[in-house]
Amino acid sequence: MLLESTAVSNFSTASPLGFETEANAHVNRALTTVSASLSLLGTSFIIGTFIAWKDFRSTSRRILLYISISDFFIAGGNLFGVWQRRDDSTVCESQSFVTTCASLCSFFWTTFLAIFMYTVVVKKQANKAGTMLKFYHIIGWGVPLIITSTALVLRKLGNDNDLYSAGWCWIDSKLSNFEKKLWMLISGKAWEVTAYFVSSTFYLILKCHIRKEVSCARLTSDSFRGALAQGVG
Repeated sequence: MLLESTAVSNFSTASPLGFETEANAHVNRALTTVSASLSLLGTSFIIGTFIAWKDFRSTSRRILLYISISDFFIAGGNLFGVWQRRDDSTVCESQSFVTTCASLCSFFWTTFLAIFMYTVVVKKQANKAGTMLKFYHIIGWGVPLIITSTALVLRKLGNDNDLYSAGWCWIDSKLSNFEKKLWMLISGKAWEVTAYFVSSTFYLILKCHIRKEVSCARLTSDSFRGALAQGVG
């Protein structure tokens, strides 16, 4: 998943104008350009290798492909957003729609990858995991599109004046504080935290399972060697 640089605003002491100037400084723009360009390069490589080599087209790599596609649009949106003019509300809303939708897709597919690995390795149900991919498509693409489309129609997306995202558009700053916090949760943060928690839980279970299997295999191998040595003796 792509790491985003998010700004933490202190409403009691921070000056929105000063923070906006800081967020759009040449240093921040240069760093965003470099990191986004590297992300575009990395995701393009993953997408290209998947297309070029049929042997790489396993289910797990397909999920990785979908994560890479999502991250490609996140990086592209951030790169475009950090250099765009903020006075065009249509462009700002469009950029916010693309990056928000892509971020949600990335969260969902990252979680699906963890569930898929758990189903295949721990539960040993590879056939079931492959069938689940159809439902992953419905949820992984459908839910983000519904959320961001709803936010766009209700005019919740737009220029946030760099109060919540440094350098690009997200939630419109003209909304009330309650609406801004609510849509920040609905369009990103709630799903992000959930994805981190669920993915970490499944990967922890997966790690413990692999470690247990390695220990059992080592114990079996040692027992077999001991029995073989006694038989030879």
